[in-house]
Amino acid sequence: MVNEVLANLKQQLFGAFNHVGSSHHSWTLPELLRSSEDGLAHVPIEILAKCIRPVLDGLQSIDAESLLELERIHKGAALSDGISVRPIHPQIKPPCAEGTVRYIHLSDMQGQYSMGIFVFPPHSKIPLHDHPGMCVLSRVLYGSLQRLSLDLARDQSQIYETNHIETKEEESDSVCPWNMSWNATAPAAPQPQRQMFPPGTLRAYKNRVDHLQAPDCTALYPFEGNLHEFIAGPDGAAVLDVLFPPYDEQHRDCTFYNIVENHDEMADSSHQESCWIVPTGQPEDFHCISGHYQSLGADC
Repeated sequence: MVNEVLANLKQQLFGAFNHVGSSHHSWTLPELLRSSEDGLAHVPIEILAKCIRPVLDGLQSIDAESLLELERIHKGAALSDGISVRPIHPQIKPPCAEGTVRYIHLSDMQGQYSMGIFVFPPHSKIPLHDHPGMCVLSRVLYGSLQRLSLDLARDQSQIYETNHIETKEEESDSVCPWNMSWNATAPAAPQPQRQMFPPGTLRAYKNRVDHLQAPDCTALYPFEGNLHEFIAGPDGAAVLDVLFPPYDEQHRDCTFYNIVENHDEMADSSHQESCWIVPTGQPEDFHCISGHYQSLGADC
């Protein structure tokens, strides 16, 4: 049953590659992805939304109970209204330290997409990070999460005119288990005279903190919602992600950020709060380790 559910999801995914994104332009996802090494940042959000619609439809139709062979219990992680299941985190192999987020790789196509499941223990966290030039579609398979998301400002031209300083880059000693590396740039020392930021600092806008719960689906884009942070609820969570295109070290490395308030700029017309996002290394208390669950991820 697991293999059948996964095969149907892949079929939806491949079907999306032949989906025309606009009535005026015969664009498909592969064509958009091949058109620039910088990902999808050059594509209007209206086109992207149409192109990814079949994938969202596929995620919404997933039978999470069958995919993960979940066991229904009286009190556990929410699967849907009135239905609770036993979380799978303790069953992922090989075992690792309590509180560690796990990643189960499902499928990928180089330069096109990657698909996998993040499994959160109760109250675990994935810190704020970006998705450069990418679209990411997510389906909460079970459980709940609190999400902080930020929109990346399109105009970054004025950041270093007054705030640029030189800093040395430090290599992270953490190895990301799903073939993705983290940027690690040392933050600047505090300056009493004026606010100073290291290279890689960007302007962003905070969205309201919201809550996701199974079976919610969500999407982020190269600018809209591109950065996010998750904290799992008391029963943990499992989230299936599809990334267009996937991370890679050369063009789309993943960077963690800290938020610094921008007191010099008023909120925009949508009442979003402006802020700076400052690159930092992988937080010492965050670990995400790949593994397999039953037949899922066993061949990766």
